Amino acid sequence: MAFEFQPTQRYVVDGKVVTNPAGTIYGTGISPIGFQANFGSNKVEPLVNGSLGFLYFDRQVPILGAAQFNYTISVGFGAQFFPRPGRSFTVGWKYHHTSNNYQSHLNPGMDSGVFYVGFSMFRAKPVDKPSLQRRLFNP
Repeated sequence: MAFEFQPTQRYVVDGKVVTNPAGTIYGTGISPIGFQANFGSNKVEPLVNGSLGFLYFDRQVPILGAAQFNYTISVGFGAQFFPRPGRSFTVGWKYHHTSNNYQSHLNPGMDSGVFYVGFSMFRAKPVDKPSLQRRLFNP
């Protein structure tokens, strides 16, 4: 989900004054293509990530004359913390770009920096007890 909060704005487009009404614009979409690379295998792992997707808004964004359908791309970095097996917290920052790729008359695009926090639950790999015992008792 995406929300754009904007004040009343006036633009000159093709010699005409266009007034964007104030309000909240709502959007929904997905980012089906993405990656995340963690470095190391510790309790704290630095990471880089990115994604490609799209958003569909309830009206044209960011200005009238643009499009309701927009593409998105993001790249970012952060860290993932593993306090115990099967749980992690992620904090990071992303550069996020939204654009209609000139699918309409106007394509002003929107850029933002986004701080984010996440929590994950997953099935942890079981510890191989025989090999652990061999390492502990047979140096």
